[in-house]
Amino acid sequence: MLAFDDVTAVLFDMDGVLYRGSAALPGVAELLELLDARGVAYACCTNNATLTAAQYEAKLAKMSIHMPAA
Repeated sequence: MLAFDDVTAVLFDMDGVLYRGSAALPGVAELLELLDARGVAYACCTNNATLTAAQYEAKLAKMSIHMPAA
């Protein structure tokens, strides 16, 4: 079994995992702070191609989820 201390990177789906609609889901900010504090890299992916990477970066920022597009 993998222990959390062994995790070095996380890949998140976005819609329904980090946010729903235009609202961040509960605990997302705290989770990202924990990953930052532990030095765990993370990134997002989506199968929704309606926005560009820069537009997703802006959408996330409006929800106080700060994640660069590149």
